[in-house]
Amino acid sequence: MRRVCVVGAGGAGFEAARESALRGCRVTVAEVHGTPPDLEGGLYLGPGSAPGRLDALMALGVEVEPSAVRGVDPSGRVMGTCGGPWFDSVVIATGRASSPQSFAGWRMPGVFHFDAAGSYPALRDAMHSLSRAVVAGGSTAYIRVADRLADAGVETTFVFDESSFGARLEPLTRARLLDAAKKRGLGLVEGRVERVIGSRGVEAAAVSGRVIPCEAVVVEPDTSPRHPIADWLALGDHGGIVVGDRMQTNSGSVLAAGTCAEFRLGTRSFQVSGGAPSAASGRVAGANASGAALAFEPVPLAETKVFGLRLLCVGLTEVEAHASGVEASSASSEEHGSACSIAFELRSGRVLGVQLLVPEEGDAATPWALALPRGTTLEDLYGGWLGSTDISPVIEAAREGLVQCRRF
Repeated sequence: MRRVCVVGAGGAGFEAARESALRGCRVTVAEVHGTPPDLEGGLYLGPGSAPGRLDALMALGVEVEPSAVRGVDPSGRVMGTCGGPWFDSVVIATGRASSPQSFAGWRMPGVFHFDAAGSYPALRDAMHSLSRAVVAGGSTAYIRVADRLADAGVETTFVFDESSFGARLEPLTRARLLDAAKKRGLGLVEGRVERVIGSRGVEAAAVSGRVIPCEAVVVEPDTSPRHPIADWLALGDHGGIVVGDRMQTNSGSVLAAGTCAEFRLGTRSFQVSGGAPSAASGRVAGANASGAALAFEPVPLAETKVFGLRLLCVGLTEVEAHASGVEASSASSEEHGSACSIAFELRSGRVLGVQLLVPEEGDAATPWALALPRGTTLEDLYGGWLGSTDISPVIEAAREGLVQCRRF
């Protein structure tokens, strides 16, 4: 029976442990930081972990390791586990650690750092007593926070760094989201929160030389990958563990999954997205730790609703495609409140990624489904929509792409 150690029990770690156990392995789950004594069950599952996850693993015969993992070596030796130290395979799925941004006044009441689970209910409770707030962050999660505050009647200013805001968005998608934010009445300021002003609580925030009156400041934390002490691991551009399509590190017996992992694409590396992609990478890592040879295609998927719009993204952007060594281009179109950008391979017309922005009540199921299968081409997208009475921006974007490929 193969022995597998999974380090980390978040979404990816849970899926890896479960998959290995279902395939007949003897699985041990441990945490890199050990067991907090106040958590029932003896396993740190993190603030976002689903209730019952530990019970589900134990029902499959997974062993829970109470001590902290101090390190992992290339041979599969795990230092610090009582049940080890030798395993046939090790899956590192330790996620990312967050730390609050440090600026003058960052500890003041009314400053919400979403690196701690307590900040979420605290902001929710305070929301209806606020008249003005500043939200600073570049991810879609913080766009949603700003949207929620605006819906509650709070005069909201969204502070963003152009280099990080919508880092995975094509230019047209990013521009239309900002337009939608303006229509919602949000103030938009480029920069970072430099300090918070107030005597007993937040009264204003200083951003890029401007002073913005507010009673609350919501700040996105800085994050970095969390992983065991292992100097031999190859790390990527964002500090994550570099893996191949089978989730293997530079050691065949050690795999990594979830947001602590990065895929190397040409000269750059990209983090594994959280949520469904992270869980899927865990399942592949768990299967391969048991002796399988499955491949995980690092195609990020995202769907979110914000500012009255539905944003759907699948695959790579043009920038990411170039980084992976593909001669790529992109084409965009917009009409009737919808916008579409398609990244594609110039030589073949193969679709590499699609971003679609439609009214929240719109039906975007067809392009979402069409974009997923491997080998989808611009002709497929154009032909699939040509018979529709709806003049969709997908048609026009695909048509523009075909013109660039000289196929129209």
